[in-house]
Amino acid sequence: EDASKPLRLSRSVIAEVMSRREALLISDLSSSEEYSQAQSLVGQNICSIMCAPLIAHDEIYGILQAEANLASHSFAGEDLNVLVGIAVQAALFLRNSKLLNDIALETSRRSQLQRYFSPTVAQQVMNNNLQLGGEMRDGCIMFCDIVGYTVHSEDRSPADVIRELNRYFGIMVGIILTEKGTVDKFGGDAIMAVWGAPVAIEQDAKFSISAALQMQNSVVRLSEASDGVGMGIGLHYGEFVAGNIGSNERMEYTVIGEHVNIAARVESKAARDMLLVTESVVHRASDEVLLGCSFLPIPLKGVKNAAKLTSIRGIRTEDGYLLSIPAILNDQHGKITFYEPTARVFKFVCRGLLVAGIGSIRLELPEEKKNTATYHVEVGEVTNSSFYSFSFVETPPLIYSMFKEGIVPMDEISWRRR
Repeated sequence: EDASKPLRLSRSVIAEVMSRREALLISDLSSSEEYSQAQSLVGQNICSIMCAPLIAHDEIYGILQAEANLASHSFAGEDLNVLVGIAVQAALFLRNSKLLNDIALETSRRSQLQRYFSPTVAQQVMNNNLQLGGEMRDGCIMFCDIVGYTVHSEDRSPADVIRELNRYFGIMVGIILTEKGTVDKFGGDAIMAVWGAPVAIEQDAKFSISAALQMQNSVVRLSEASDGVGMGIGLHYGEFVAGNIGSNERMEYTVIGEHVNIAARVESKAARDMLLVTESVVHRASDEVLLGCSFLPIPLKGVKNAAKLTSIRGIRTEDGYLLSIPAILNDQHGKITFYEPTARVFKFVCRGLLVAGIGSIRLELPEEKKNTATYHVEVGEVTNSSFYSFSFVETPPLIYSMFKEGIVPMDEISWRRR
């Protein structure tokens, strides 16, 4: 036979096999009333033919056909059994290959989507459940940016700026997603995130505050500058419209509304290393033990009523207090990140190196009047080149007050955005 000749299949044979979903054997084509006149078979001098569907888990993946051109080689029942056995194995192989390919494609697609969406929104995209329009939701909205980043980046090349921002976004987005938030959008060095959309989240205020404190602590090691870079973060709880905005060709999941604007205005008041939250966030987190300072109502641009804001410096966790308190310990800029009540030790993160022994610390809290007081501390044995433990020989009054009262009222605003 000429292997280059195109193989012609009988439509009538294929239709019969596919419709009945079972194998077909024609031992002698010339004596078959139904198929003896089939031009596609007669034209190829076929004397005998058998055909089996490739079926696995009720799905047809194709057919397997064998032909004989000599009457002496006509197929019998045992030949059909062999063909059916081969067809079963081939169908299983094709099904497994398809499943592996589908898994690989879905994994790749999900991975790409989760670069832009939280896992919940990504799943909606995967399920094609996203449609234009929105719905009313309530939750916590976060805005944050690097204070003074324009000046910070003036002497850097564009490639260095992009590299630094990508590293910054990578760390911050990881924290937000881990704490059940959804990253809404980026803008320059700013991030907008939300807790409560597309699905409601229990303890949304707790998760958003925890994320913000971790973000403040993580930024310490992002810059090569001796004093690092600092973020301002604003949090507000309220109602908003959440949904897909745009066109059928290009849509974006986002949240909009008056309370979103308030969150942005709150962030604009936050100084470097400060997490400012509105009274609604504090009320929403009433079951949590919060540490911080509250202020008299502050006017916000475009907002009718002045807002009572609180600078959050810590939140109670299962094993202690998650903190974010900027300080200089033995001339090293960093953050006090945690307090372990049982051991009565604090954790400190910085870029530089510290040695064990008696040292001094100065708090760099923008909400406190300029205070140059230093306090003696004892730095523990160094077990990590970035994270250190220490205990106060003498506790700063503001830290003492926060652990005693939770939220400490302040008489006046002692900072400005810079």
